[in-house]
Amino acid sequence: MPGPKNTSSKDASSPNDGVTNDGVTNDGDTIHGVTIRAALLAVLAVAALLVLGWLLQLPDAPPTPNANGSRAVTQEQAQATGSKVPDRAAASKVERQALTANEPQPDQPSEWTVQLVGMRTNVPWSAPLSITFEGRLEVHGAVDADGAFRFVPPPGARNPGMQHLRVSAADPNYRIPHAEHRTAPLQHTGQMTLAVEATAILRGRVVDPDGNGILARMRAFMWDADGPREPLRARTVCDEDGFYQIRVPPAVPLLLVADVTQATFQDRGQSLFAVDNSWPTSSSAMEDLARRDARQSRADLVPASQRVEGEFCMPRDLPDLQLGPTSVVTGRAALANGQPLANVWINAGPAQASKPAWHYLLHWTDRQRIVPGGRTRTNADGTFSLHLATGEQFQFMATAERPLLLAGEPTAVATAPGHVELTAPGELITLQALDQGKPVPRAWIDIDEFRWRTDATGSLQVTLKPGPVRVRSRHNVHASPWIELPATGRPPVVALTLAAQELSDVRIHLQSKPVLLNAMFTWQPLPVGVAFRLATQRNASDEPFVLHIPPGKYELSIHDVHNAQGGVYLLPSNYQVTVPPEGLSATYDATFGGTIEVDVFAPNRTRRGGTFSLTDASGNDVTPMTMAWDGSGAARIAEAGTLQPLSTNRLAAVFPAGSYTLTVRSPTHGTVTRTVIVTKRSRTHVPIEFQ
Repeated sequence: MPGPKNTSSKDASSPNDGVTNDGVTNDGDTIHGVTIRAALLAVLAVAALLVLGWLLQLPDAPPTPNANGSRAVTQEQAQATGSKVPDRAAASKVERQALTANEPQPDQPSEWTVQLVGMRTNVPWSAPLSITFEGRLEVHGAVDADGAFRFVPPPGARNPGMQHLRVSAADPNYRIPHAEHRTAPLQHTGQMTLAVEATAILRGRVVDPDGNGILARMRAFMWDADGPREPLRARTVCDEDGFYQIRVPPAVPLLLVADVTQATFQDRGQSLFAVDNSWPTSSSAMEDLARRDARQSRADLVPASQRVEGEFCMPRDLPDLQLGPTSVVTGRAALANGQPLANVWINAGPAQASKPAWHYLLHWTDRQRIVPGGRTRTNADGTFSLHLATGEQFQFMATAERPLLLAGEPTAVATAPGHVELTAPGELITLQALDQGKPVPRAWIDIDEFRWRTDATGSLQVTLKPGPVRVRSRHNVHASPWIELPATGRPPVVALTLAAQELSDVRIHLQSKPVLLNAMFTWQPLPVGVAFRLATQRNASDEPFVLHIPPGKYELSIHDVHNAQGGVYLLPSNYQVTVPPEGLSATYDATFGGTIEVDVFAPNRTRRGGTFSLTDASGNDVTPMTMAWDGSGAARIAEAGTLQPLSTNRLAAVFPAGSYTLTVRSPTHGTVTRTVIVTKRSRTHVPIEFQ
């Protein structure tokens, strides 16, 4: 309903909803330009508010209300106070804010702070920070001389301490470790600390053998007396004209490598940067780099490298990096009888390389040169060709899934350019799984302690070394008897006929405190055979674990179903067991241990990797593999003695309770030794912070 209109003054700021410019209302009933209904309601509203103000003993008279009940400021009041007359929308907004202010609010500080630590003296952080609340609301501002960014949460972000905030920043002299965009929750104190690291800027250009700029991939490896080593410390991609700018750690010896050899990555099915321990950019920039890099697949150019060292706050221009030409090596892979090995993998790597296992198939050779390896498949006639570094000696190896080269994978050495012949040893035999005379696809073929599945025709082609070999087939609960193939005179095709397998009931009573309702049982046939694992459970502590096992002799291992991930911490125990046809009932004692997890930090609290060793109280080496999780939540397994910079490293083993010595080595910060006490059914966390 519209409010009263002052016909003596046509004030543009006074409300006129539902009133035409000629003073006639839309419903047509007027008294001096004002509707009877609106006038009556306005009088009633004024009277009601005056009575309410008197009852509440208000010190000041309230503003004159509009017909809708909002407290509008009159023109005379606005002129007296110097304020503007608000419209109805503004009045409604004030009302909503007043209602919100009366709601219970969490006990939160009004001002929040993001504190940057790790900056160098006299070089402040120069870039503005942006804070995004759950991807919706943003605040922007400058960082003060003390490295603090103080802000008031925007309306709608009532409790920032309960939200995840995304911090965005890009300072030319610093970076936020692990991401230019970092997500982290504020503490209830209103504080969030972000460690930053100093950087140096290197600039230059990559050119081809003719001196033309080329799009190349740039990577910076650590450098020591033995040459470059992992992990990567930086990476980027050149632009279309070969120009690059890369941020690296300052005052650190590095080897800067430019290369465009990328064909093998698609073959391996790996992300270009999936294993980089580098200086990441935003996800969108990462995708752009990968896209630009992937479209350049050049196997005809040898990488170029240069030893460098960046200086903090001092951009450095480098000489051009010129890529070298390659030469072609041709070859053929075949069986001993001359039959070609079609569609098998040919892998090539420098024969004299001190670093043969780098990611991206890069090697540091004894000639002080970065050389890429090569990988390709053979043609139908077993031939192949590879572009490789001119003058370098390479070792070639053929690997295959069909046929399986169990007798040995052929190898040979050749220098680029050149030709190489690869001859697979052993006899080629076809093993066939049959059920009532019909082939069985995807059946297991056991060959001594090795097993593989048959193809769609129920067959498996293998090369076998001379000497006695035991084979059989298995599929579901059916199995063939073991057949021993003679050392010589083997038939070219061996039929393995499946039959229903006799199983024995095995009841295992596992005594433990606390009681285990789940366990894993690994059965290793003796004297030779393929092990199999069975996980089972019981309903109550007084019930046994029941399994159905083929009769025979085994080495039995009992261990945790979840490999200590579920907090069971069951120590593996091994037993020699004979399962008779009539079944077996046995009782074993279960014992528990504990696990260890390790965090490694640099002095500025950024996460680092490295190597480690673990010894028990008797001095025995018990160093296991490790497990860490990347940004996507996927678990990454590393070889024994390796600590990953991705996250907390969980040692992939359960240890008996007792004292252990942990030695952690960092390539840049030295060695730290800690005594670790492992207790039963617990996870011992060991933080390592280098000084």
